[in-house]
Amino acid sequence: MSDNDNNLGFLIRIVAVAALGGFLFGFDTAVINGAVPVLRAMFTEPGSTFAAGFDPSQVDLIVGQSVAIALIGAAIGAFTAGPLTNRIGRKPAMIIAAIAFLASAIGSGMPVTIIDFTFWRFLGGLAFGAASVIAPAYIAEVSPAHLRGRLGSMQQLAIVIGIFVALMSNLIIAQIAGGAAEAWIGGFAAWKWMFWIEAIPAALYGILALGIPESPRYLVIKDRDEEARSVLAKVLGSQAADAKISEIHGTLSTEHKPRLSDILGPGLFKKIVWLGIGLSVFQQFVGINVVFYYSNLLWESVGLSEDQAFINTAIGGATNVLTTFIAIALVDKIGRKPLLAFGSIGMALSLGVMAFVFNAAPLNPDKINLTVPASTTGSYTINVETRGAEGTIESLPMPITIDPLGADDEPAETRTVTLDFRPVLGESRGTTELVLTELPVGAEIVDPAAKEGDIVATADGIVTKRFTLKPDLTGDQRTMGIITLIALNLFIISFGASWGPIVWVMLGEMFSNQIRGAGLAVAASAQWGANYLISATFPLMAAASLAFAYGFYSISAVVSLLFVLVLIPETKGKELESMGELEDGKS
Repeated sequence: MSDNDNNLGFLIRIVAVAALGGFLFGFDTAVINGAVPVLRAMFTEPGSTFAAGFDPSQVDLIVGQSVAIALIGAAIGAFTAGPLTNRIGRKPAMIIAAIAFLASAIGSGMPVTIIDFTFWRFLGGLAFGAASVIAPAYIAEVSPAHLRGRLGSMQQLAIVIGIFVALMSNLIIAQIAGGAAEAWIGGFAAWKWMFWIEAIPAALYGILALGIPESPRYLVIKDRDEEARSVLAKVLGSQAADAKISEIHGTLSTEHKPRLSDILGPGLFKKIVWLGIGLSVFQQFVGINVVFYYSNLLWESVGLSEDQAFINTAIGGATNVLTTFIAIALVDKIGRKPLLAFGSIGMALSLGVMAFVFNAAPLNPDKINLTVPASTTGSYTINVETRGAEGTIESLPMPITIDPLGADDEPAETRTVTLDFRPVLGESRGTTELVLTELPVGAEIVDPAAKEGDIVATADGIVTKRFTLKPDLTGDQRTMGIITLIALNLFIISFGASWGPIVWVMLGEMFSNQIRGAGLAVAASAQWGANYLISATFPLMAAASLAFAYGFYSISAVVSLLFVLVLIPETKGKELESMGELEDGKS
């Protein structure tokens, strides 16, 4: 076996350990999906101690924030990880993150109230936010320039595998146990095990991190040149190690060691830091995490069953894993910038198709059937109250006429009357729910689709019915549903082969040695902030109109293309020690 083979094997081993942080990052962000319905039910149980005294009517707000708090923790974890790794090193920071992952996994599966559950999710957010900074920095700093893109892409590969494993483990555990709320091993509910499973890779991450070397560039920053020389000799060969150490020293400020203030510039931050922030924000603004956080909600909202939604979600997760290999194969051959540009084009087109389909799809139910007593006749004006996602309420009169039974009609106790909302609502796709009042005495709604809603009140034969209108991609619209599934997976392919892995590669390599920790911390925390914003606003946008939501993501993809073409420099083949040129506006 040649020295080059030994060097490559050593590299792959230590990069794989660092990428385990990415796996946990992906797993932790996705595992919550399987537990949310159970947590919601626990919160609303009469006399529930889990609700910790909160009003059960606030379930969506409280449970939603307990889930979303992990993203706030991630933003804080990412921001603090940069200075922390500069102070104590990349390797100790990995071990701290592993401990936080382990504690969060155990604690999230044994909450007493929604309050301590929120704390454990916040702690998990701190961990995967920190991991999102530590892993790309470490991988970039141990990788030679000609392999850095491919090795850096292992971070994203680990993330998407983590997401996929979390989704599949949730599904398998729920199916074996008979449901997320059902008892499983040891008599503990299945949803608890969904969290506890994460303890295994978390412990493995911490144990393996103990056996990898510290980043050679961090060691040089701390004037530990002999230790750095030992690591670089294993990566680059002994002859190149001394030259590289001298080169690293040349890129560091002679006045002080790296610090957070090094990233400051005339416009708050140096231009290269703003570019990193832009990459991070656009990676989230195209809506990728909507697919993984809300995919089941999306598919069920367009008429698919729960089983069909799980299958479509699994297809999307598998597609995301497989397409990451495209980026790994091409990133060091054709470069970062072309992949980002092609990805933006593919995402813009596929998201645009989805927005078009959702806008054109008929609403279900756009009409419903009532049964009324056979003797019911006359003119009625039903009040159709529409409630938009932004909270606006509009009352629309809907006149109907029920003619007397004809002489030839079969005698019966009831008959059917169809209410068609289309003349009243027009082409609106923004209605989230309808409340029908002033229905004829004795009227009952019989359509299964409408029965999914809640009966708000029944008094004196007057029925008030609330249900959600949603685009229908089933039945006669099955072809449009297939087009939507294809478009969604083309979006995942476009993202997985470009913006998913390439952004992490560039964030790990685009900053100079002097500002890498601080620059990556700011850019990654901006990414988590954007993730939170997109995740929190999707339910509102989707309730107003799925077409609007996906139209926004499509426009973001178009803007990301312009951002890449005009502002992003190519970093393929550049040594980390030459990245300082980018801070001076050179490419």
